[in-house]
Amino acid sequence: MSILQHLMSLLQKDQQLFIREVYRELLNRVPNVMELNQHSQLLSLGSSKLEIIKNVLMSNEALTLYKVPLHTVNGVNRTIADIIRTFFNKDIYTFVKNCYKEIMGLHQMAIDIQKHQFLTDGQQRIKFIMTLIERKNLLRNNFSRPGVRGASQRFYDRYYTTAWQWINETKLLDHFNSLKQEKMFQGNPPKTIDSSIVFDHGDKMVTQPFITIIPGGKYIGANHGVVLTPDGKIVKDLSHEMFDKYNMQYTGGYNPTTSYLPGNIVVLHSYFSYNYFHWLFDVVSRLDYIKTSNVSVDKYVIDSSNPFQEEVLHLLNIPEEKRIQIHDQLHVKANNLIVPSYTGCINSVIPRRSCYFLREELLLKRNIKSKKSSRIYISRADAKRRLVSNEEQVMEFLSSFGFTRVVLQPLSVSEKIDLFQSAEAIIAPHGAGLTNLVFCNPGTKVIELFNANWMLPCYWMICEHMGLDYYYLVGKGERLSGRFNLGNIFDDIFVDLNELELTLQLASF
Repeated sequence: MSILQHLMSLLQKDQQLFIREVYRELLNRVPNVMELNQHSQLLSLGSSKLEIIKNVLMSNEALTLYKVPLHTVNGVNRTIADIIRTFFNKDIYTFVKNCYKEIMGLHQMAIDIQKHQFLTDGQQRIKFIMTLIERKNLLRNNFSRPGVRGASQRFYDRYYTTAWQWINETKLLDHFNSLKQEKMFQGNPPKTIDSSIVFDHGDKMVTQPFITIIPGGKYIGANHGVVLTPDGKIVKDLSHEMFDKYNMQYTGGYNPTTSYLPGNIVVLHSYFSYNYFHWLFDVVSRLDYIKTSNVSVDKYVIDSSNPFQEEVLHLLNIPEEKRIQIHDQLHVKANNLIVPSYTGCINSVIPRRSCYFLREELLLKRNIKSKKSSRIYISRADAKRRLVSNEEQVMEFLSSFGFTRVVLQPLSVSEKIDLFQSAEAIIAPHGAGLTNLVFCNPGTKVIELFNANWMLPCYWMICEHMGLDYYYLVGKGERLSGRFNLGNIFDDIFVDLNELELTLQLASF
């Protein structure tokens, strides 16, 4: 996708979702609460979306980011920032040529270098990019204006709340397969040294799994892709469950051409599928529902643009020719569109069957031989957020207990699986790397580190399902009223070494 296509998709989004996507696309991060509120207020006071984009694009943070070169990985660039970084530091001719190609859609053109000699300064280069965006009047005029051709088409009165509602109306009862419901999750309370820090470990209702077959069904889009019935109505609980109000609209921004696909087409998608945890639990684990239903599959609509996604699909024997890559302009109509329900993992409720399925398919079927057990500390040193701020002190302390530091990002999926399968003890800050707990052997000791105001139960639930011995430690810092303060999701963690020692004693180290 070009920068222009990313922008066209971005401008179709509304309110806070638009602001979140601006930060993700231009700065490769999520906005904090203050930034979110500030830009929301600007929008409410009449600022245009283009002005918000300009504000973020021309910030010092953006300039600092873009000055760090990035080479294209497998020909895929996930954000506008990534694309800009592939040519931002190039010579003037290459920079200008790429700007016109990416923003104006002009691939072959004569460039007068003399007119662009001023583009040696980074800030001037960003200003030039913004100038081209503003010149592309399509972005200014064709979005978010009722009555304008090409604007978002709203269908708030044209959706089904549930797939079952559509089944009842059409009387296609044999096109709905309700799978076995798990009992409400009731795990052992997680263990910690400070009982005054309340961890949400109440009862969890696991989502009822099902599969729906929609003859002539359609799937449109990428991040907020939606499932539609043959007459164009959105099936809400089969579309993405985040940001509910956006699920009830079909944004037809640039009218993609519909492709007809014969046979049985399975939709496996999640908004956060680029994240390792959500990829395995919100996407891959739903293959379990397909296998349980004995449905034949001709192709899968699925994201495989990241190396870890490609590797997992290879391990699952899903070849490239059976995949349809999700992208913003995707618009397919299937002979039979088959959509498994969401697992509920995106809301931190982890089904037992999802854990067992992933362990069976990615570990047990590979006949991994047990290696010598190890004690590992998972470092986020390669991450930009949720770091352990005093990690060197923590690691020096843990080394006396036989722990070694591991950074997961350079490892393949197979290597991560093998690492966790051989571990006797794991200490790690909260993060997607702990998804691999499903591959641990029963009895493995786990200590999860949280910041003061972001504590999710998902990895504790995995430990309970897999028979692991789970503990947690909350880092130092001001504690707010709740444990799910979204503005603090990426705060760093400062670990008190005395409290860490007490936690190790509690875990019988």
